[in-house]
Amino acid sequence: MTWKNAFLRQARSDFRTFRDLQKGNAPLCHQAHYVQMATEKLAKAYLCPPDGEPPRPTHDALVKFLRVCIERPEIRRRLGFGDVTICRAHIRGLLPLAGQIQELAPEGGALDKPNPEYPWRDAGSWQVCSPLDYAFPQFANAKDPQIGRLLNLVRRLLETDL
Repeated sequence: MTWKNAFLRQARSDFRTFRDLQKGNAPLCHQAHYVQMATEKLAKAYLCPPDGEPPRPTHDALVKFLRVCIERPEIRRRLGFGDVTICRAHIRGLLPLAGQIQELAPEGGALDKPNPEYPWRDAGSWQVCSPLDYAFPQFANAKDPQIGRLLNLVRRLLETDL
């Protein structure tokens, strides 16, 4: 198995787990965690060379990948975009949300900002906070069209082979 295929398989599993958590009304922190992991691994699967080395061990992959999608006709087709202008506008509209999702991963074990995985210390109040008690504004409104568009894009890419 290649790194590319292994990352894609894991991204699919993470996304299925997210959907299961969503259906079961699991706490938002768990849903956010699995969306972050699924999108990171999906991005790494697409950015990884076909028979190459594994991608760099970083959480910053989703925004870079979405920018690559605009320039790659085969990915645009998988997403249902024939016109690069429409694809560019669609994806650029998703970049702020994608950046917020990407930032959910606690980088280097730092416990100084909200994340869905570990407790952290609030910079203003110095109170220790649990992910279970945090609203995760990126996901709080499940009917937000941006979330729907991003999740639809992820679902489409996960349904196709690389």
